[in-house]
Amino acid sequence: MWVLLAPVYFFLQRITGDKEWSSLYLFMFVVVMYASSEYFEIVLTLVIILATTWTAIFYILRKKIVNLRQLNLVATATPAFLLIATLTRVIPIYLEPDWKAYLNDIDELDAPLTEGSILSENSPDIYYLVLDGYGRADVLQDYYDYDNSDFIQRLKDRGFIVPSESQSNYAKTVASVASTLNMNYLPEFTQGMEESLFWWQAKPYIEHNAAQSFLKNRGYTTISIATDWDITNNKKTDVYFKPLPMQLTEHEGNLIEKSRLNFLGPLISKVAFYPTNASHRELVLYNFRTITESLSIRGPKFVFAHIVSPHPPFVFDGEGTPISPRYGFTFNDANNFPGTLDEYKTEYAGQVENVNRLLEETIDTILSQSTVPPIIILQADHGPGMLTDFTSSENTCLRDRFSTFAAYYLPDAENNLVAEDTTPVNIFRIVLNEYFAANLPMLENRSYYFKDTVYIFRTEDVTTKLTDSASSQACNRPIENTP
Repeated sequence: MWVLLAPVYFFLQRITGDKEWSSLYLFMFVVVMYASSEYFEIVLTLVIILATTWTAIFYILRKKIVNLRQLNLVATATPAFLLIATLTRVIPIYLEPDWKAYLNDIDELDAPLTEGSILSENSPDIYYLVLDGYGRADVLQDYYDYDNSDFIQRLKDRGFIVPSESQSNYAKTVASVASTLNMNYLPEFTQGMEESLFWWQAKPYIEHNAAQSFLKNRGYTTISIATDWDITNNKKTDVYFKPLPMQLTEHEGNLIEKSRLNFLGPLISKVAFYPTNASHRELVLYNFRTITESLSIRGPKFVFAHIVSPHPPFVFDGEGTPISPRYGFTFNDANNFPGTLDEYKTEYAGQVENVNRLLEETIDTILSQSTVPPIIILQADHGPGMLTDFTSSENTCLRDRFSTFAAYYLPDAENNLVAEDTTPVNIFRIVLNEYFAANLPMLENRSYYFKDTVYIFRTEDVTTKLTDSASSQACNRPIENTP
């Protein structure tokens, strides 16, 4: 924004020949840039109120209209006041985490996890595909009126193990993916984060996770594919695939979409990827295409892809036809979902069907073109969100949120290698033990909800509640959801 404003200011000064007028015009330019229904309306309102009050006071007391210098003082003081007010709230939040413990912990990432066998020419490719928000078959049937049994049977016919009681360890993506890749529960490998509301603090644990480090130390090429959620967007792998030269964050995308910069959107989208319904749709397809294209990379490889589907936004119907939600682009889920419960139920089921079709095509390509039978881990990070209230585990249908789809293609393994109730925290322990003699102990299956909506590293153990959750009021009566 400063790069944009500097030439505008000098241009205005050249035209007006007056610093005061140039400053006022620059202020008006910024207000117009941000004056939308979703961006900084409070700033515009406050400026109008203060400027009107200031003018009235000076006119009454001094019988003259305020001059430009005084108006510019208002225009400068207003955002300065708002900035100071914001900092007084933000700075204490930054002081809450134990940064010393956190940074010491980060420095130790990539350390060897355990001993194990070395790479051989018959080492299998490993594909870890996170299907965001994909629910277990019984949950889809009971709450979404969607019969997924045919798809499950087709996976079994291809040799997949599909546990019937799979459930997640955590209720949100950032905690779930970090836990799965590090083969442990968050408190065991994170330090200084309990009092943090910064989700991005989990990002280094995803970029330098234990499973990836184990495989890389044994000669594997690590590969990741771009996602439009920055925390799981792992750019630290040996090979990182992205659809365009630049990839903007969700905040930067909001700035373009919801400010007057939106007229540049079509031009920017040709060189920079940023989250919209259209770009999200393309990125989902790009992930599935790129998974199969990675087959051309020689040598054993570990491929990680976080595919934000069937999780909202709902941008495909069951046939793969593009749809556009009436409420615009958003990742918001559960009680933050901007649509109705009926929309969630119908559109979620359609997106599951679309994911199934894309998955089958991708799996068939991988299996047919792999010279060594690969390991394929298909796993949801958590379940759907139609019956979820992020503010309360009591108001959440825990069965819906924690019952997750999972399917594993494990060459030459016994069918009982993966127990019916296996949770994600153990899956890489199973794989590394079976194929690399890692000798890692299995962990107890536990599930954790969040005590606070934003402090996601503060958790409560809900394992014992899951067995009773199917009969809970939250599962039988949908939570309120106002579009």
